[in-house]
Amino acid sequence: MKRYRIPEIVNIYLMRVGETDIYKIGHTSKDIRERIRHIRFYIPNISLIDCKKTKVVYEKLFHNLFENKRINYNGFTEYFILNDTDLRILDNFFKQK
Repeated sequence: MKRYRIPEIVNIYLMRVGETDIYKIGHTSKDIRERIRHIRFYIPNISLIDCKKTKVVYEKLFHNLFENKRINYNGFTEYFILNDTDLRILDNFFKQK
């Protein structure tokens, strides 16, 4: 059986669940619109905040940085309760070239 290998360059994204302070930090090697459609099947009120094509290692960096804010949301674990300071860190990342 051939294992799936994550590409080095992917789309890192930040999504928000409704008007809550719950955010999803993830990546996809596919088209971001396809990923959004897939996630909305399980969480209809989620919306894309930002997306950036970059190295996959950044997703892990953010997951580690916000580990103490991680929650299990509807059985999924890439969700975090983030505050304004956390969001500024992420905003700065997405705005960098």
